Amino acid sequence: MLEPLVNGRTIFVTHTPARGSLDLVYEENVGSLAIARFLQRKQVLAHIHGHIHTTFGRDHNRFNVASAGLCRAISMEIPSLTHDLLAYDSSLLIGPKV
Repeated sequence: MLEPLVNGRTIFVTHTPARGSLDLVYEENVGSLAIARFLQRKQVLAHIHGHIHTTFGRDHNRFNVASAGLCRAISMEIPSLTHDLLAYDSSLLIGPKV
């Protein structure tokens, strides 16, 4: 079982967000209820996920890193969770555009 392995120092990485945090699609929460309940039971240092491209960013200790085809990322300091957004203009990229 996963729960005994998770504590306040854990960086929890999933594809899908937890329901209710960085999971809005057309004004509807579409994240995982199971992940939301798990994170209510177990405190983690950070939850990093993707999947929902329209809500890239941070909500407390939750980070949505789904880039939606854009050249962007989040650089994070551990354990403070201080972060920077790294974004590049695609016109500056060298090589064929895919």
